[in-house]
Amino acid sequence: MTRRLALFALVIFAGCQKMADALSVPPQRLKSADGALEITVPSTWTDDSTPARQLNDQAVLQASNRAGELYVIVLTEEKADLAEMDLKKFSEITRGSQLQAMKNGAEEGPKERTINGMPAIEYTLRGTVEKANVVMMHLSVEGAKRYHQVLVWTLKSKWDGEKANLEAVAASLKELGAGASEKRAPAPN
Repeated sequence: MTRRLALFALVIFAGCQKMADALSVPPQRLKSADGALEITVPSTWTDDSTPARQLNDQAVLQASNRAGELYVIVLTEEKADLAEMDLKKFSEITRGSQLQAMKNGAEEGPKERTINGMPAIEYTLRGTVEKANVVMMHLSVEGAKRYHQVLVWTLKSKWDGEKANLEAVAASLKELGAGASEKRAPAPN
C-alpha cells in the first residue's frame, strides 16, 4: 500500500511539473514583415508566414496550432487606397467576402470594441468551409493609416472551449512605430 501511495505521489508530482513547465513558456510575439503590426500567440502555435506554411498569401500576419485546429490571419488595407470608406463599411465588405466563401454562412453581431486603443467591430461567423463546420471571429480594426481584418477560427466542436484563447489572440493586435494609433500624452504648455 505504501509503495502504491509513493508511486501515486510521484505521478501527481510529475504531472504538476509538466503543467508548470507548460505554463512557464511565454507566448510568442509575431511582427509583420514591415514591422508595423504585432500579434501575440501561445507558444504552442507556429508562425505561418513562410510560403510553405501560408494560410493566406495576402495575410501580413498568420499563425496556427494545426494539431489543435486553431488559426489566425491578419489582412490590412491602406486607408489612402480606399475611397469613401469608414470602419463600418470596411467591416461590411470584408465580412461579406468571408460569408460568401462559406456554405450556409451566418453571422452574429455587431459588437463594438476597442483593440489596443483602436476602434473595432466584431462579428462571429459560422458556416462550412471545405466540408468542415467552422466558427470564426471577424474583427475589423481601424488603425492610424490602415484598416485591419483579424480572423481567428476553429472547428465548431472546439469553439466553446477555445473561444477565450482565440479572443485573446485577436485582441493582441498592435500597431507599432510611427503609424501606431496609441494615445499620446498632450504636449506640455
